[in-house]
Amino acid sequence: MACNRHPAVIAIMAALLLAMLASACGRKAMPIAPGLAVPPRVTDLSAQQAGDTVNLSWSVAAGVPVEVFHIFRDRQPLVNNPCPSCPPDFKPAGRVSVEARDGAVTGRYSEKIESGYRYTYYVTGYNGGAAGPPSNHLVIIHE
Repeated sequence: MACNRHPAVIAIMAALLLAMLASACGRKAMPIAPGLAVPPRVTDLSAQQAGDTVNLSWSVAAGVPVEVFHIFRDRQPLVNNPCPSCPPDFKPAGRVSVEARDGAVTGRYSEKIESGYRYTYYVTGYNGGAAGPPSNHLVIIHE
């Protein structure tokens, strides 16, 4: 009998329940246009450190559909880190246009780094807005 007295409350509760169920259906990604090739994962990200400069380099096979690479970086202090067990907080560090050499697609990125930090990098290839999977992570400790 109590249900008959409050039909508006029941309708609101049902709508809220449906909204929660609809929004919890999994992780969503940006749509990819039909026929657009997703770039492959970069597997050979490497670095050379020269003083306060780090030089990243990587490659992908010839003929791979990549227009630009995005570089992501996490920077954590070596001492007095407020959360040493927290996962990396990657932020965009830069973009690099594709450079073809001897049939292979290569990328290079350089930046100044500060001493007293641990840097973690990865790169992702993009083709017409479609992002490839993240590369291997590369850690640089600059004491």
